[in-house]
Amino acid sequence: MRTKERLEVGYRLNGRYRVCRSLGQGGFGITYLAEDELLGQKIVIKEYFPACFARRAEDGSIRITEETDRAAFTEGRNRFLREARILTSLLDVPGVVKAWNYFRENQTAYLVMEYVQGISLRSWLEQNKEVPSFDEALEMLRPVVLALESIHKKGLLHRDITPDNLMVGANGTVKLLDFGSARSYLREKDSEMTQTVLLKSGYAPPEQYDGKSVQGPWTDIYALSATLYEMITGCMPEDALQRQIRDELLEPSVYGAKITPEQEEHLLKRGLALDERERYASVREFSSDFYPEEKMREVRYGRSGWRMAAICGGVLAAGLLLASGLYAFGALSGTHTEKRAGNLDRGSREYEAFLEFVEEQGETDEFLNTVEDMATEAERIPDSRQERSEDVRRYRLDASAVRKLALPGNAYYDIDATPKEVLGLLQADGISEGLSPEYSKEQFIVAMGDYGIIRTDFTVEEIYQMEDGIWLILDYDYNNGKLHELRIVPRQEKNRERAISLALALLDGLLPKSTQTQPLSAAQILDAMEESQTAQARGAYTYTAWPRGDLELRLCTLPEESLPWITASVAPYIGISIRCYLENAPAYHW
Repeated sequence: MRTKERLEVGYRLNGRYRVCRSLGQGGFGITYLAEDELLGQKIVIKEYFPACFARRAEDGSIRITEETDRAAFTEGRNRFLREARILTSLLDVPGVVKAWNYFRENQTAYLVMEYVQGISLRSWLEQNKEVPSFDEALEMLRPVVLALESIHKKGLLHRDITPDNLMVGANGTVKLLDFGSARSYLREKDSEMTQTVLLKSGYAPPEQYDGKSVQGPWTDIYALSATLYEMITGCMPEDALQRQIRDELLEPSVYGAKITPEQEEHLLKRGLALDERERYASVREFSSDFYPEEKMREVRYGRSGWRMAAICGGVLAAGLLLASGLYAFGALSGTHTEKRAGNLDRGSREYEAFLEFVEEQGETDEFLNTVEDMATEAERIPDSRQERSEDVRRYRLDASAVRKLALPGNAYYDIDATPKEVLGLLQADGISEGLSPEYSKEQFIVAMGDYGIIRTDFTVEEIYQMEDGIWLILDYDYNNGKLHELRIVPRQEKNRERAISLALALLDGLLPKSTQTQPLSAAQILDAMEESQTAQARGAYTYTAWPRGDLELRLCTLPEESLPWITASVAPYIGISIRCYLENAPAYHW
């Protein structure tokens, strides 16, 4: 019966989101995998649907089963929208599953979130045969710790940190989700916060059982410490109220956990302390005991700690940056790889200074979209949704402005290699030395679009003609020189086997030596290329990819117009691309 409660495949929401399939259903909501047809990307949509007193009408709207349940339905919807507002306010916080949008439709409410392939930390712990050491668990939770510091600075508490509310991505990165229990701890006279008790046994500290007790960052730290405890022991900590009566919480070392005596003492006496006065008062205190200070400092500088870096760099340097209008995002933090042009807190002084700089230095470009050229976008987006893309402001910058920013763009993930290193790998594979680009171009685009997101693209593209008419195309960032993507494209079908051989050699050279992956079959890739060509001849679209660690080898189509130095009119070329792949899913083909 539940399947009938879910929106049908193909159902459109908010004029732009198309439901692909249902991902799951709980007592109060349904989650869907959907496509944002405006941006051309997969997203997740959460729908408020309390099955106990709601039903689905034929038009997709929600109806209340009994009128006496209307007040409860409305209160639940308001709480759902409150969570949505909290999540969208955390869009710039790393380590939190991003929420792009929320809206009301069908008499209910929806939350639009990023699509992250992964499993809950609890499922990860159940599937992982080897229990992590304390150091390994700390490293896994590092993004969550950094996220909590930012969340607390905004005056918010999560109040429900458990292995169920932490998602482990396919690359091992952990993100925080589910802010249904979050609240502000800065509003001391909030009557709701003094009366509401929301907790999970084993992870909630004593103050969370008493709605009138003072809660703060130390409340989340208890739950974080309880999660760490379970990760390294395989056992959930005892309930806090039970511990107050008789504290029988065993040391992790009793379970054979790999933890030092000092770490164990800090975890039990300061992380899991029943008295909040003895507990870590802030994430910074927690981090000072558990993370090497120099590592934490580097990450802080990369995101929000540029002020400290500027001070340490000298008042004179800061003054020069102020004079040039670049103090808000200047080059002092450019050496830290975490810092990206445009990754700024919306509405902050730095954010406004960045926009002012771009408007002064850039040239307005009405034809670019944040995803692709507007001319191409208009062909596949119905008129009802084209108006939305007009809200995107796009600017072209010149090389001098991009150099002043001294930061890489944020539109792409980087491969940990440079064009020079790729050419070196090719030379080792027998390619002649002295290879130089036949063509190159630069694209320096800053786009401000939906939800105040800034997208920066500082890409240089170089095209090399190699042996037997095989092309090598390298896309890399102008400022840090790191590759976004490399493509090997055979001009003729007879050269495909050689192109595949070169691509596999490059993939092997770019993968970390510690990455153990199953070798790819050249014959399999060749068959997929021939299948793709056949499909394109009949107007079909195919996508084939083989993830390997944090890299992905996939087939790509290169239209003739993307090679401006080739004058002959030819059909699209099928090539091989290597780029970052952070979802580490099994090979797929559709």
